[in-house]
Amino acid sequence: MVRSIAVLLICVATALPSFAQLEWNGTLDLDLSTAGDDSKFITNEIYENAYRPHLAIREMNLYAFAPIEGEFSIEARMQFDTWGSGEVNPPRLTLAAINWQPQWKKYSVSAGRFISPFGLYPRRRLQTETAFISAPLIYGYFINISDKRGYWNEAGDTGFFGEDDVGLTTLFFGGYTTGIEYTWTFAPDKSDVRIAVTNGAPASQTNYIRSLSFATIGRLNIYFSEYWKQGISFSWGSFMQRDSTVNAEISGLEQFRQTLFGTDWVINISRLEFSGEWVYGWWRVPRYIESDSTIYFKPSGDPYVYPLSEMAIYVDLKYEPSAFPKGFYAVRLEWLDFREAIDPVTDLAVSWDKDVTRYSLAVGYNPTHKILLKMSFTNQWLRDESPKANDWALRTIFSVVF
Repeated sequence: MVRSIAVLLICVATALPSFAQLEWNGTLDLDLSTAGDDSKFITNEIYENAYRPHLAIREMNLYAFAPIEGEFSIEARMQFDTWGSGEVNPPRLTLAAINWQPQWKKYSVSAGRFISPFGLYPRRRLQTETAFISAPLIYGYFINISDKRGYWNEAGDTGFFGEDDVGLTTLFFGGYTTGIEYTWTFAPDKSDVRIAVTNGAPASQTNYIRSLSFATIGRLNIYFSEYWKQGISFSWGSFMQRDSTVNAEISGLEQFRQTLFGTDWVINISRLEFSGEWVYGWWRVPRYIESDSTIYFKPSGDPYVYPLSEMAIYVDLKYEPSAFPKGFYAVRLEWLDFREAIDPVTDLAVSWDKDVTRYSLAVGYNPTHKILLKMSFTNQWLRDESPKANDWALRTIFSVVF
């Protein structure tokens, strides 16, 4: 399906030169990394059994943009990555949208696959756009919620991404979604709003084209000045997908939803940049009992619904010293807090996942606007973790724009 869409977009853009001029560019990221032997892709983005020093292609992106005569354009991004296994995966079409932007109007519309409106990180996901290498916890750390099983203690802890059910991240680390998006600009460089109707909630990692799943995602951007940008995001939607082996007896999977509210900021003061995000999330999920290999049902035949919630924040500080031309230093502090929930069966409080604290240090150098070299060290702790997992990571990225 992905390859078919890619071929279609390329054919449309190249076969009709009278109305479209195709523009190409791309990025390539080489990753030299080493890490603690407890590292996992689903906890710190280091692949299992790949913690010893090694060099790999982390990601390559090919971009295409085709302005069409009038008010339409097509844009696409083909991504080659090593998500999950450490080996190069089949190409993904992570951006494929038709855009309509009427001249002299304050609105525009996009349809297809586009960058998610929610939060700050999706617009800074590429290595050339961020000081750090790993995604923030809220985007890159897998939690005890599965889109097939619901609340499940084994999620976020075992298995291999791309092969097993390893749970979800609160916000999909890919940063893209599929649907229709409407943008209204109240005042250029002052304020705008984006509203999208998509195939699934921001945690969703698949297209959900065969279910009734849908979500609404919104974002308000406020530019208080050229030095201070603030965003407010929200989302509400379903996220579970049908699996005949674990949830066939549940009718109406769309009743299980994720709700998110967040704010983000970018503040620049001279050579210092202060940025970050705060997100609060609510979930309505069934519970999967590992010992019985089944969803937890009431005597009436309906599944028990567990109301779960979490809160996350990360703060980035980036400094570009005059004594280090074209270079920078950066530090990130972040927390992922899972709030106690009331078990609908026992009426007792339950801790449904372990809180996480992480810090990251980074240094980078931009000899030209097309070359970036950076190094980052990351370490993290779980609440009540004893002994602490050996899951630190030291990574160096060499990125080229072509």
